[in-house]
Amino acid sequence: MRLCFARPLNQHMAESCEQGSDTAGAFVQTEVIPALQEAADSKAHANIHGESFDPVSEFQNLTGQERMGVPTYDLVETIETKGAGGARILRFRIQLRVGERLVASGEGSSMKEARRRAASTALKEHYDRFPR
Repeated sequence: MRLCFARPLNQHMAESCEQGSDTAGAFVQTEVIPALQEAADSKAHANIHGESFDPVSEFQNLTGQERMGVPTYDLVETIETKGAGGARILRFRIQLRVGERLVASGEGSSMKEARRRAASTALKEHYDRFPR
């Protein structure tokens, strides 16, 4: 299967198309599927609560309401790998803390995505422990 588009969405996708199906398949596994899963999770939460869902804002609101402290997002690691053909792939790992307490971590292809994943994980863990 070859995933090539008339206008690739980004440089990594363009390089994937040039390298063939192995690289394109890796791109789908590492980038597209996680992004779709996160979007589906966010949409499901938004549909339940009848609102647009941003996990970072939601967690900020939660910590304010519960007087837990101010959340901070710290970059702890940048992971660089090489794809087929030498394509550079970056991943970012973020730790979410409230005060000194480590609450969750997240990883993504951008710092924004990693923050969203950390906040989503923290919200899921909170609501699993304290259902609404």
